[in-house]
Order: sequence, then C-alpha cells, then structure tokens
Amino acid sequence: MNERVFRSAGLGDWDCSEGSTLGTPNSRPWETCQTMNNSWGYNSGDHSYKTTKALVMELVQNVSRDGNYLLNIGPKGDGTVPSESIIKLDSVGNWMDVYGSSIYGASRSPFSSEPAWGLYTKKAGKLYVHVFSWPENGLLKVPSLTNTIKKIYLMGDTTTLLNYKDRNGYIQISAPAKAPNPISSVVVVDVTGVPKASTEYSKVASVSLKGQGGLTSIPGVGGTLQMSATITPTTATDKTVSWSVSDARIASVSKTGLLTAKKLGSVTITATAKDGSDNFGQIHITVGSVSIVSPPTSSSLKVSLNLANKRFVNLQYANSSNLISYSLTDSLGKEVLKGTFTNQTTLDLRNCTAGTYFIKVENDGKSEVQKLLVE
Repeated sequence: MNERVFRSAGLGDWDCSEGSTLGTPNSRPWETCQTMNNSWGYNSGDHSYKTTKALVMELVQNVSRDGNYLLNIGPKGDGTVPSESIIKLDSVGNWMDVYGSSIYGASRSPFSSEPAWGLYTKKAGKLYVHVFSWPENGLLKVPSLTNTIKKIYLMGDTTTLLNYKDRNGYIQISAPAKAPNPISSVVVVDVTGVPKASTEYSKVASVSLKGQGGLTSIPGVGGTLQMSATITPTTATDKTVSWSVSDARIASVSKTGLLTAKKLGSVTITATAKDGSDNFGQIHITVGSVSIVSPPTSSSLKVSLNLANKRFVNLQYANSSNLISYSLTDSLGKEVLKGTFTNQTTLDLRNCTAGTYFIKVENDGKSEVQKLLVE
C-alpha cells in the first residue's frame, strides 16, 4: 500500500509522486503515476498524448532515481483501450525490445548530478548512458568511475566498440555522427563490479568572474582591467581557465585575464574551466569615456577630465575655504554619487553606465550644475 493511505504521515510501504518525478533519489521506495495524456480516465476529447520520447524519458528518469514508473491508460466504457494509447504502448515496447536491459533490474545513477543531454542507470558490470540529445561534436563526456573499464559500445550493437579516453575526471567517448535511435540511444560502459563514481578527481562546478576592485568598465581606449575567476568547489583538482572575449575589436584578453580596451563599446568576457567540465563564467564589461557637454556657469567651478584615466573627473572650486558639497545624478534624477570637499576632489565614474549625468556643486548658498556625457 502506498503513502496515499494518509498523506504526509509517513505511512504506507512506498511514496507516490502523482504526475511528477522526484528531483533526487528518495530515502524510501517510491513510484510516480503518470498519464499518457491529460486525463486519468477515458476522455474522447483529449488527444494531447505525450510523445513516445517523453514517455521513455519519464521511464528512464524514474529508474535513474531508484523509482518505479506507473503509467495510466483510460479504457473506454466497453473495456477496450483507445487506439492512441495502443500506438504509444507499442512504440515504447519497441524501444524496450532493444534497450530493456538498461531498465529492468537496473538502479539509480552512481553520480550526484545529471547531464543536460541524458541520464544514467546501472547494474552489476554495466553503466547505461541514456542519451536523449545526441552530441553534435561526436563526444560524450561521462564522469569517471573507480571501476576498470572493459569496453564501451552502443546497446544493440555489441560488436562495434567505441573509442574512449579516461582522463581529467571524465570518460570521453567518441560517438557516431548520428544517434542510433531517435527516441533515446544507450551507450554501455562495460566494467568490473557495480559502477561507482570516482572521487579522485574533483571537477569544477561553477566559475564566477569579477574585475579588479569590483569594476565593470574600462576608462577609455588603451585602459586595462585585471579579471579574476573564482572556482567552486575550492577543492577542484584543476582550477585553470581559458579566457575569451565576445568582440576582439573592442577588447583583448590575455592568458592571465588582463583585459585591454581597443575601442569604445561593450564586450562579454568568458572564462571556461579547462578540466573538461565545460563550466564557464561570464561578465559584461564596458569600455567608455567621459566628455564635458557644457561649460561651468561661473569661473569659480572648474571641471576637467583626468588625463591619466578618462573615467575620472576633477572638480576644483576657487576662492572658498568652506566645505563644498557635490552630488552626481543621472538623467532621471537618481543620485549616483555625493560627498564634500574643500578646494578640489576627483570623482570616480568607472561604475557609471552610459548616459547623461549632472554634477551639482553647492557653496555659500549658491549652486552650480555641470552636464557630463558618459560613453
């Protein structure tokens, strides 16, 4: 009897996930009950049947997470089964004729994560690699195992062996150019013992990027910004990355992540883990400058560009010993910067996005406004 005898009380012999699959393996036996269309019983107007591929994917997903798959059909009043249901069941049956051993008697994946292109099941001596989306580059990457690999082949063709390399934490399998089965193909990794994930090689899980000092802009052509990549987990065996830019006309990046501006614009920086995980991080960087649109309204205020860094603006106020206040607002009136100075100060506009800005300076009850254009 399943848990529906009394929901959420832990009763019954197994859990039952209705219409959905558990995201991870459960601590107790479980199954999911699914429909072939949108109805539990017979509905003459419901022709929204799932594809054979969708049904097979649900089946494999349940087995890969140690679950049972209960598929519902809705018989007619006279007890006959709708033709659409028969067609779908026959199609799934045809797939099972070839790949059934990857389902019957198989259990959960030995890995803690699932690839975007498929799933894994296993039994003693075999890891089954279920591929729903065949790789365009002809390379399947499966996490390494502690087991000795005997051979790798396509299920349904045991005579044609696939070439592979086991390195950097991955079994890299050379796959045929075309998927053997349009629904789901299965690659068999023949091993000694029950497949077990290797823990000797810690792979990169994520890559995050930032510019030095948290900056996301470079002040003008010729400027530079050192990028850094943070790798998780910190225990990753290989933390090296390769750097690239989305537009080499705007900026270039060195092997060490030093970004050099070549022209005004914006560019996306990518750092890709070199451990074979293909994980990467990205950040958007702007190459810009500041120009003075209008002159000051009095001779007391002097606004000039910093020649060494074109995203810095110098403010100087003559003939005053009082504390002078300033504020920088964007075209919508939102305050971006504010502060005080006595005779002169420098504003850092490196984190300002492109647009029009206004510097307002107040002294001795008087105020002056300067218009700037950030590119």
